[in-house]
Amino acid sequence: MTKITQAEFDKRLELHRLWRDGLGLGVRLVIRDSDFTGLSTSNNVLRNCVFTGCDFTGSDFTGCDLRYSDFTGSDFTGCDFTGSALRYSDFTGSDFTGSDLTGVILPTGIDI
Repeated sequence: MTKITQAEFDKRLELHRLWRDGLGLGVRLVIRDSDFTGLSTSNNVLRNCVFTGCDFTGSDFTGCDLRYSDFTGSDFTGCDFTGSALRYSDFTGSDFTGSDLTGVILPTGIDI
C-alpha cells in the first residue's frame, strides 16, 4: 500500500477541484489501495472522487462533501465525519468501526 502524504493529497485535491469545476484543467482524483492514515481532510470537497481499497484510519473528514464518490472496501476506523455529506457515495465493504458520524445522513444501504 502506497503512503500518501498530506502535501501530495493537497496537490491532487487542487487538481481535482480544477477538473470538478469544469475549467478544462486538472484531473479527477482517483487513488486505489493507498494509505491515508491520520490525514486531515476537514472541510474539503471530495465529490466525485475514487478511493477504493484505501486506509483512512484516524483521518478527519469533519464537514467534508463526499457525495458521489467511490470508497468501496476502504477502512475508516476511528475517523471523524461530523457534519459531512456522504449521500450518493459507495461505501460497500467499508469499515466505520469507532467513527463519529454525528449529523451525517448515510447513503442508502449503509448499516453502521
